[in-house]
Amino acid sequence: NQEAAGFHLYNQRAGLAFLALMKSLLGSLGGKGGTRKLLQAVISELDKKGVCNSTWDQCRVDDNLEDVVDQEWHHDTLTVVVSAHPENALELVVRCVKEIERVVRLDSANLDDGAELSLVNSMVILARMLSVGPGKTEAVQEATPPTGTNETKEEVAGTGAPQETPAKGNSKRFVQDIIWAASDGDERPLGERIIDVTMQTLFLENFTIAKLNGEPAS
Repeated sequence: NQEAAGFHLYNQRAGLAFLALMKSLLGSLGGKGGTRKLLQAVISELDKKGVCNSTWDQCRVDDNLEDVVDQEWHHDTLTVVVSAHPENALELVVRCVKEIERVVRLDSANLDDGAELSLVNSMVILARMLSVGPGKTEAVQEATPPTGTNETKEEVAGTGAPQETPAKGNSKRFVQDIIWAASDGDERPLGERIIDVTMQTLFLENFTIAKLNGEPAS
């Protein structure tokens, strides 16, 4: 009887260990593990022919994207990819802007959880893309002191003084340079659309600012 009881207890523990292992494996396939792979795929596609439709659609509906993006999209890595393929980065920015514009036009009856998630994820991705730029050392190297001043390159880089826009075709053109470029026809610059849609988002029904460390965001 004791042997039988011991064998039963062993089987119970083995069964629990197996379930824990399966849960871990399934969690890596879905959940945040899946989100990490998705965000890695975005970087990989940006570095090639651009983000494909299926990857973009997954980004819009991923529940964990906002929580994981900072862990996967490091500034230096993203900067290298975007500076090498600014056209791919711009395409992703445009996708984000169009999706945000679509959602803010919805009436309250159609602003469901899916639409809100797509809005949030689009804004998160857009913010990360707009944050791309040269690191501190590179910014100092490229800074151009205004004519007739005694400012050093370090002072110019630190104060955010206007710098010469990289020439067209330069591999180090960043998204910030592109979105304010004059567009063909009467279409507004992308930068204006981004500011406009950001302000519209602030006035969406039930829109709230997330708390930081338990305190209301200022």
